[in-house]
Amino acid sequence: MSNIQIKNVPEALHAQARKRAADNGQTLREYVLELLRHDLARPSLDEWLAHTSSREPVRLPDDVDVADVLREEREARTEELARRVLDRR
Repeated sequence: MSNIQIKNVPEALHAQARKRAADNGQTLREYVLELLRHDLARPSLDEWLAHTSSREPVRLPDDVDVADVLREEREARTEELARRVLDRR
């Protein structure tokens, strides 16, 4: 396994990371590794742009209001998140 060392971390940032790790029941090492894994699991901006620019545009029927579709999806997402929060309690 390789090692990564980060020098000159501002004390406030270090304290914040330590607290976040403790709140999650993790060591600082585990927390930072999780952050790296999460970030690297997502494509970079250049990768995402290359992928999306290679796709065919979506053509919607003239009678579809995109704003209504987005509003409905946002409301459904908000309801789902609220349900999940309540389920955790």
